[in-house]
Amino acid sequence: LWWLLEPKRAQAVDRWSGSMHHPNNSSQKHQTLMAFAHYTYEACQFHRLYVDLQSTPGLKKVGDKRGIPVDFLFDVGTHSNYDYSGHTGPGDFGREGIQRFVDQHQCLTICQSMDLVQLQPESDGEDHTRKKHKANHDMDDSQQDSDDENFDGDDN
Repeated sequence: LWWLLEPKRAQAVDRWSGSMHHPNNSSQKHQTLMAFAHYTYEACQFHRLYVDLQSTPGLKKVGDKRGIPVDFLFDVGTHSNYDYSGHTGPGDFGREGIQRFVDQHQCLTICQSMDLVQLQPESDGEDHTRKKHKANHDMDDSQQDSDDENFDGDDN
């Protein structure tokens, strides 16, 4: 399918993040895509993170309107929260990749307005996401233990 669509794609590519590099930029488009990555990470209960975000400009026909300028995301990768890399594909760096995002990501205006969990780097060996998730949502220890028991490591 790639060889059918690639010639139709605009040549301009905006790279918003890499697999292991997540720059911070104050532009609205960049903040939106980083908030998208952060939101989906939280929505996946901190088990999957979208990375390597890149887009290309295009026009989307809506109803009888000629074309609304849009950005199409393509070739997106993921990191998964497992002990081993590669669970979701060759660009999945597992927990190391997720930790790199957490270390580099800064919650700017859009993340803050969405009231996303403030991610912080690991300290004292405890998983940062569980620590912050528990702190921000007043989850007691018994609820956390129950959630851990219900997760079997297989999202399928």
